[in-house]
Amino acid sequence: MLRYGRKGLKIKLFLLWRKLKLNSKRKVCCSMNSASEFGKDLGLMHEVVVTGRKAGFTSEDWAMLAHDESKIRQVLDLIRGNATLQLDSMICVDRSVRPTYPDWVRIVMHPDLENVGPSEFDAAKLELWLHDDQKGLKWIKGQVIYEYLKEKKMLENCLGLSDLIAIQAKGIDFFRRYLAGKAVFAWKSVVRNRNGYLNVPYLCERGDKVVLNWIWLDNDWGGNSPALCFAS
Repeated sequence: MLRYGRKGLKIKLFLLWRKLKLNSKRKVCCSMNSASEFGKDLGLMHEVVVTGRKAGFTSEDWAMLAHDESKIRQVLDLIRGNATLQLDSMICVDRSVRPTYPDWVRIVMHPDLENVGPSEFDAAKLELWLHDDQKGLKWIKGQVIYEYLKEKKMLENCLGLSDLIAIQAKGIDFFRRYLAGKAVFAWKSVVRNRNGYLNVPYLCERGDKVVLNWIWLDNDWGGNSPALCFAS
């Protein structure tokens, strides 16, 4: 056993005390850093919840993520690009229900076609039809397209308002996957407004939303404004 004099023992104890104090400071520092990082995470989580609410997340959705580690891992894989989101391309439409038109609609031009169409269809197989005078850099009046579709008896195969509403309900990611960069028209649902003008409904992307709008047939149609038709 080693023996220390009184002076040596004091030095030894002082060195030991300083070592313990330095370790203690390191632990406090690490603890403060951890607390700081945790505080930053809490701030970010608050922003995530706010953004999630805007996107449609509910308390039940957050609870599922909070208590299901496998779900969190799936989200993490998506964020880091280790997985891709598989979207179901099928659209279901209840043909027994008449679509709701805006208050300004005076006449539905083709009420007999309102509920004509499949109760389920594949968005990936929809035809994006263009009149010959829409192709390339050419433009054509909507009235000309409408008359052509009627003359060629193609309206029945076009999508209608109910179909647009069902596609809109699928959300922006779905729309971007299958119809990105397009304004897609449902010519089956042409209506006449209170002023006597004909309008047709269409879907387009606006920011992070899929928007349903109506447009007067006297406007010009280009190559990015196809008619949505069921696969022949």
